[in-house]
This record gives sequence, C-alpha cells and structure tokens, in this order.
Amino acid sequence: MKSGMTLAATQSAHSLCRACGGRAEALFNGQVLGRIAVSYHRCTACMTLQLPSPHWLDEAYRHTPHPDPDSGRLMRAQIVHRVIRRLRAQRLLASPLRVLDEGAGLGLLVRLLRDEGIEAWGHDRYAPAVVAEEFIVTQWPEGHFGLICATEVIEHTEDPCDFVRGLAGRLNEAGVLLLTTELYHGQQVPEVGRWPYLAAQYGQHITFLSAAGLRAVATQAGLVWWTSLEFAGSHCIHLLGSRTPSRWTLRRLAWRHARGEARWRDDGNI
Repeated sequence: MKSGMTLAATQSAHSLCRACGGRAEALFNGQVLGRIAVSYHRCTACMTLQLPSPHWLDEAYRHTPHPDPDSGRLMRAQIVHRVIRRLRAQRLLASPLRVLDEGAGLGLLVRLLRDEGIEAWGHDRYAPAVVAEEFIVTQWPEGHFGLICATEVIEHTEDPCDFVRGLAGRLNEAGVLLLTTELYHGQQVPEVGRWPYLAAQYGQHITFLSAAGLRAVATQAGLVWWTSLEFAGSHCIHLLGSRTPSRWTLRRLAWRHARGEARWRDDGNI
C-alpha cells in the first residue's frame, strides 16, 4: 500500500515505548503531511506519546515549507542563551566553557556564544547555517563539552534514549545537558487542532515525552534530571547532569530564571 493511502487501522494496536520500553497502545488517529493516516500511541507505563514506524520522515525533511513556519527560532536562541548565563552565574558550568549545540539550525546560539568569547560549536545534518557558518559542522567535533544544548530536537527522534545517551557520552565529568521540548501530560487525549506541538502538518514531531518518559530517558543515559524551567507558559527547558546540585542551588537558579525573564533586558544586574 502506498504511504499516502496508509490507514491507521492497518497499524499494530500496540508498540514498544521509545522512552521506557513499556507497552504503548493506540490512543487516537490523525494525519501527517495532510494526507498520511497515522495512529498515535501512548505508553501505559510512562504515558509518553509517539508515532510508531514514521516512514514519511524522509519526505517530511525533504520539503522545507516557505515561508518558514518556525517563527520562534530567534526567541529560543535568546532564551537558551540567557539560561546559559544563569547557569554560569550559579557556577553550574565549568570555566573555561566549551559548548556543543546539537541541531544548531541557523547557528544563532553558536553566534551569540562566540560573540561572548565562548568556544561554541554547532552540529546539524539538515538545516544550513546562516550565521557562524564556520563553526557549524556535519560531523561531531572531537573532544568533550561542559554544556550540550539540544533545542527542540528530541521530539524529532525515533530513539530518544540512544540520542541522549550519545550526547551524555560527549559531556565532560561535570557537564550539563540542556534539552528543550514540550512535555506531554499523558492523561488527556490531545486535540490535533488545539495542541500545536503535534505539528502534524509538517510530520517531523514523532516523540512526545511525558515527565516520566524524560526521567526514564535520562536514567538510561546515566544522567539525573535536575529541574525544568519555564518558557512561554510551559516548563520546557530541562537540565540534566551526572551530578545533582544542591537543592538551594537549583532553587536559586529557578528564582534567577523567573526574575530574569520578568526583566531580562537588565539580566546582568540580577
């Protein structure tokens, strides 16, 4: 059967959860790319939502829509840049700092960090860099990093555990992994038209981690989920590391972040 005619009813009624390995059962049907019928599965253990067997991904990445619907690229780079400043202020990042931006896209975050004198590299297999081109590579740079960022990447992965494990292996002993992704609160059935994060029209979001799913992924990578910080009304900025900071340090970080976002233009004075 051609991909454009695939019926959700022909897919298996269950699959294995990408996050925890539990049983994921069909929850509701939908469409991706405007014509391919799919079945969204939810894990009965960790409640992660996923699209099994995403055979349409090559097509989804091959056709880049114009104009670019992702109007939040610059805002995300700015917010992650500010979070990095707050991590440094709390001495949660070693100095001198070496950073890898996985899925660097246009290179905005790399450019911001390079402009501050930080050794930052970007890695992206799909998006062509527009800024900091000489520091965006298609193969991972050698060596380890004190910070690895993956902004809006993990929801694109078919194997989030392998993805995070690979990043964790490139962190130095005190390194921090910063992920951004909107978590799925697994009790509800999301309405396709009312939860934009499904991004069904583009077909690239295939894994929607729950809080328990993210914790399972972190544990399998040998990391601890420290905390999640808020952006745009969602606690979608997740910090992971091999060593857990003190509770006071994390509280201070959360306060600095909340205070800084309220008056981020003079964040350096906070």
